[in-house]
Amino acid sequence: FLACVLAAAAPTEAAAAGRGLARRAATLPDPAYLRVATWNVAAINNNPFEYWITHDDPKYNQMMQDVQAFLDEPGAADVAVSTVLTEAMLGELQAKMTEAGWDHVDEAVAEWRSQYAGRQIIAGFMKDKDLGKKRLMSMPDRTTNTINLASGQTATRPTAINCYGAEFASMEQWWAQWKGFMFDTKLSLASGKEATPSQLVGKISRAKYPALTEAEEAMSRPLSAICQAAFDGILVHMLNTVGGGAHKETWQPMRRQMCVALNSRKTHRTLAILEAEDQK
Repeated sequence: FLACVLAAAAPTEAAAAGRGLARRAATLPDPAYLRVATWNVAAINNNPFEYWITHDDPKYNQMMQDVQAFLDEPGAADVAVSTVLTEAMLGELQAKMTEAGWDHVDEAVAEWRSQYAGRQIIAGFMKDKDLGKKRLMSMPDRTTNTINLASGQTATRPTAINCYGAEFASMEQWWAQWKGFMFDTKLSLASGKEATPSQLVGKISRAKYPALTEAEEAMSRPLSAICQAAFDGILVHMLNTVGGGAHKETWQPMRRQMCVALNSRKTHRTLAILEAEDQK
């Protein structure tokens, strides 16, 4: 969600090169060249908010504009991370990780309190490029966002950036669902194994991501779980509060509609398009 907003302001070199090639192709003689269009139909996209789409409901555009404004100039609403992932929540998460037998839990909690809890949610956390380089949110998100099951269905983490099916009317409800999903939900995975989502969160390699210190690598499993909880919580908090709270009651139903249109029926809609083209 945040990534798409930031990326929109900074087109990649590849995109710029693609536009250059398109302009060049437009000037070439028709008989000598074949013009084609590509469709990355296999792209993994579980986040209905990844792109700013065309939507019939004006509330969608207003919500996106309010999120953009908040990210650009959060002002006094740029509260401390500890007001979203509270000390009580941190204690509950610490207990869950300890109960699960994770290593370096106490060190990770101490690191969180000293280095992250007091930061501002946007300027100090969501926009911190070093957190991205260390993969402290993206790595656990990669393994727990949308999990393929043996049944052919998926299990989704309670967050704003996937097609999670249930709703949460408050931060307390979100936290209860998040904690229960991560540590108490046993899943039969497509691989044939059984695991809770938290068991899919692994240690992050400093050899692959050298921005990590040796100490951070050692505690990366519990530290990344804490960072993921904070990241998810901040997104929910943001959507509940931007625009003076105007979108609190609407963003989750809107997300569900978008998931039906863009995600959950993607295979069905893709096949229908291909079949229709084949019959022409």
